[in-house]
Amino acid sequence: RGGSTMAGKPVKVGIALVFQTPPSIAAAGVLTSIADRVVERNAKGQFVIPGSQVKGKLRHACEQLLRGMEKGVCKPPRAETMCPPGTDPPCLLCHVFGGPACPSPLRFHNLVLGDSGKELNPKPPAPSLRAMTGMNRRRATVAEGRLFLVETAPYFPELRFFNDEAITGTLESEAQVKLLLAGLKLIPAWGGMKSRGLGWIARWEEDGRIKVGVEVSAVFDGKPVEMANWQEVRRLWSD
Repeated sequence: RGGSTMAGKPVKVGIALVFQTPPSIAAAGVLTSIADRVVERNAKGQFVIPGSQVKGKLRHACEQLLRGMEKGVCKPPRAETMCPPGTDPPCLLCHVFGGPACPSPLRFHNLVLGDSGKELNPKPPAPSLRAMTGMNRRRATVAEGRLFLVETAPYFPELRFFNDEAITGTLESEAQVKLLLAGLKLIPAWGGMKSRGLGWIARWEEDGRIKVGVEVSAVFDGKPVEMANWQEVRRLWSD
């Protein structure tokens, strides 16, 4: 499918992420905060998960799926180990996400902190602050003089980041859309400091099955596409 010359058809994917713990996506420092590490915001001051992170984490998840199905893909993120310019066709991964050989047909947009599917207006809530310490790995003790403050998104139950048009552009087949949707379910945490408990997606048991806090709505060529799992993706991408 990666080398198909079929014209792309319009696709739109809405994403909502429900968190169990607040994420911390680092941004450049600001003079108005006492925190040593501040979180990413847009021009309106709203907390966001950047589209670049959506693309990067989703690409890595889809790479895991394709490698698990023994599909030939290049080796990101280093440009010299990816499909070089002039490669025709590029690998299945570069065909969807782009690379040195070709641009991506998709655009990835910021996810914005919201409440029940609505942006928090007019004034964004204040961030949470967490005190943390640096570790001396050699001595396995707290490092001297390494107390620091970290900003996170404000914490409240069912913390939600969303965008009804998180991914837009064109793809060639529904199988490619299903790959994206299945990849989203493989991402357990977003942002930095995951080992310190930040940015983990909500999980709960319902009717004997584990549910995850990832909600999507996808439309391909004017028709809705249902959420996929890896078994369905394997069937669609089987030779």
